[in-house]
Amino acid sequence: MRSIIAIILIGGFAVTAESTEYRVPEFDVNGVEASYAVALPPDFDVSRKWPLILDFHGATSPGSKGANLTRIRLWSHFVEQAPYIVVGINGRSRSWGTIEGPLDDGAYARHVLDAVLEKFPVDPDRVYLCGFSSGADFLCSSGLQLEMPVAGSLIVCPGPVHRLAVRADALRRVKAHAFIFVAGEEDYIGKIGAWQGFLALEKAGGRTMYREVQRLGHGFPSVADYIVLFQGFERLGAPVTETDFLKNVSESIEREDYLLVSTQLLALDGPLAQHLGDSIRKRGEALMEQALRIPAAESGRAYEAWWRLRTQFHHFPGIAGRAGKRLEAIERSMTNAELYRVRGNWFENRRVAAGGEPSPAFNRRVNTLINKLGNEPDRQASRDQILAIGKAATPAMLKRMKDPEFTVRWEMVNIQGYMRDEAAIEAVVERVVNDRDPHVRWRAMWALNQYPDTTMAQELVRELSKSTDEVQRWNAFVGMSMFYMPECLPAMHKGLRHADSWRRWEAINALARVNDESSAAGLRGVLASSEKRHRREAITSLGKIPGEEAYNVLAGAVVDRDPGVRFRACMALGKRGDRRAVKVLTERRAVERDKQVLEYLTKALEQLE
Repeated sequence: MRSIIAIILIGGFAVTAESTEYRVPEFDVNGVEASYAVALPPDFDVSRKWPLILDFHGATSPGSKGANLTRIRLWSHFVEQAPYIVVGINGRSRSWGTIEGPLDDGAYARHVLDAVLEKFPVDPDRVYLCGFSSGADFLCSSGLQLEMPVAGSLIVCPGPVHRLAVRADALRRVKAHAFIFVAGEEDYIGKIGAWQGFLALEKAGGRTMYREVQRLGHGFPSVADYIVLFQGFERLGAPVTETDFLKNVSESIEREDYLLVSTQLLALDGPLAQHLGDSIRKRGEALMEQALRIPAAESGRAYEAWWRLRTQFHHFPGIAGRAGKRLEAIERSMTNAELYRVRGNWFENRRVAAGGEPSPAFNRRVNTLINKLGNEPDRQASRDQILAIGKAATPAMLKRMKDPEFTVRWEMVNIQGYMRDEAAIEAVVERVVNDRDPHVRWRAMWALNQYPDTTMAQELVRELSKSTDEVQRWNAFVGMSMFYMPECLPAMHKGLRHADSWRRWEAINALARVNDESSAAGLRGVLASSEKRHRREAITSLGKIPGEEAYNVLAGAVVDRDPGVRFRACMALGKRGDRRAVKVLTERRAVERDKQVLEYLTKALEQLE
């Protein structure tokens, strides 16, 4: 029977989809009303038996009626997709398990379940308990499963406990019942509570599984996740056949749920089980190698990587044992508050890098690190921390690309050279053509050349080389030389004769990269200059240019008046590999007196001979 209103007359009670709260006045405590909320599937029909979920919400004030809040946020959507009746009990105190005496929460829950079994057609073999946070803690410690016909308990985001032995003892007492422990990967309270519960029950021989939901904090998994989790109770502890295993293994591996797959493999034998076991072990070893390469500055990321190895590869002692030691070392190296902070930073870094909106606190953190780049003692550590944040830091960095402080601008392009975020390419190119400081411009060109694909940067500098602004146009041509783009050669050749000394030097330097034979004549002319650094740079550039003219200039330069030119000429001739240079260098060695020139001359001859 389908109806949005769905009026159901059972045992004298009128129930509609809009009227889902039931009072339990005999369990009112301290002026707080006892009640429970019901969520029914849209196709609810009294002629069939329905599985039931009895839910215990997280900590909240009694007056807020946590079950109703949970129904609105979760269960009303869940029953739209899954054929369950969901009953949420409203707590009468902030946390479960704090009321003592005959009206305690255990008696309250039993009473509600009895009432629901009378009102609704429930499948007695498919009654499940579900708890979130405080409700999950209660289901771990109350022993409620011993007093109810329960098919399984879903424990979502339980907190860690200081009295671990007490919780472990409580779980051992109910080990005959199936438990699935669920942790949010990003749970700020921590995942250790769910893991502790799983380990305690597994050690006791209970039917249990640990599941971690990626990108989830201390909150509800998705409806799709809940559906899979409750379906898991039907397979938990049941004999695993190879056919059933093969139906689900690809989905589990895609979800990177290696713990589930390896647990099921323990019940199988034969070549397939051996092959998959070896494959999972190799995957764990590969992830361990990745974890070992995580920089020390990224302690939050490292902790999460080792946590994943410790839990998902639990059945591989070599991997899990090493991961456990790494986790302990990280925990010993910082306080709980520091560990909480570095984990939170890593999660937000990852979220922002994936396109999420950065929080004000995140932007403040990045800008504080950028400001520290101006202080020599803090510079390297700040640079490392920005690199540890990764591409998530790019938006804040882009806003500082035009910072008045030279050091900040230089560091912004420098860090992008290591980070290589494509979102920053346009801003780095803008520094190439517009920055007033040549050191920033040249570092920006270096940074662009670190990208694995420079196509976008080349297109941008090519377009800017058509600018009507003469300075922008020149800087764009210099940038083109960094990408070995020959169309910049006419501008560079012209630059050799420019009135500005720095521009002439940039042209000489650029011609070393776009090493075309047509540049040799212009560089020969530079040697007639009286500017020492230009003459020396010209020899270096000629050493990278092929052809007869470049060779002749270098061979003649071994007798130059400047020893800086002579040793560069010797070095260049040695690298060119032209055996004709042996005679030239041997003759020069007979008369050379400068120690540095002799050193490079000898090395050049060794290379040639």
